[in-house]
Order: sequence, then C-alpha cells, then structure tokens
Amino acid sequence: TISLEIIWREIIQFYCYQDTQAFLSEFPPKVMSSIFSKYTGQGQAFEIIDGDNLQLAQSFMRYGVENRYKKIFVLSILGPQSTGKSTLLNYLFGCQFATSAGRCTKGIYGTFFDIQIGDFDGLLILDTEGLFSP
Repeated sequence: TISLEIIWREIIQFYCYQDTQAFLSEFPPKVMSSIFSKYTGQGQAFEIIDGDNLQLAQSFMRYGVENRYKKIFVLSILGPQSTGKSTLLNYLFGCQFATSAGRCTKGIYGTFFDIQIGDFDGLLILDTEGLFSP
C-alpha cells in the first residue's frame, strides 16, 4: 500500500541525492522543509530512519527541525517486536503511527507536537522497530 510516509520518504531521498541545480531551483530547501514542517507539525508520522536500507536524511531533517524548534524533548518507546508500541503511543499521545494486525514497524518513525513546557517548544515522539526483529 502507498501512504504519505512512503511518498515523503521518496521526496526526501530524491532531494538528498539530487545533484542538478534545476531540481534545487525548482524546490529550494526552505520550501521543502516548510512543507514538511507543516505536515509533521500536525502529528503526522514520518520516517526518520528507513527500515529497508537504514538510511537517515540527516541534512533534510536537521534543516526542517532547526527552523521550527529551539529545544525539543524526545520521547521513545522500546520493546520486543509485536508488543503494541505503536498502538500505545497512538493511544497516549494521539499519534498517527500505522497499526494493524500482523504489521510491524520497520525502522524508526517520529511525530512532532508543539508544546510549551519549560524551555521546550517541541515534542518528538519516536516509534521504534521491535527489539530482536529480523
């Protein structure tokens, strides 16, 4: 199935590995990260580490985060495979991580929420692949 997470994965990968000036002039980093920031700022899940090839689009993510938040509180959940980590995060925080019977998270997904607690203005919730997963 196709999802927004997969579409964003492809856009980010294309952006990170595109060498031509034509692409960068058509879709400058500021525009792309602004669109991505609006998408993720609504609690939408996005892929941080690609579970298929373990790649991280570090420059793209950094640009998008640094322009939106000053200080981020990071919350993660770890546990064995198929124990309901995504479901728990969805229930507790209203995240939109994909869940269904027989589905396992592959890689690391995240979602942002705007908060104002102490010095923190952003909350990043990480949903991880299960421990001991093949």
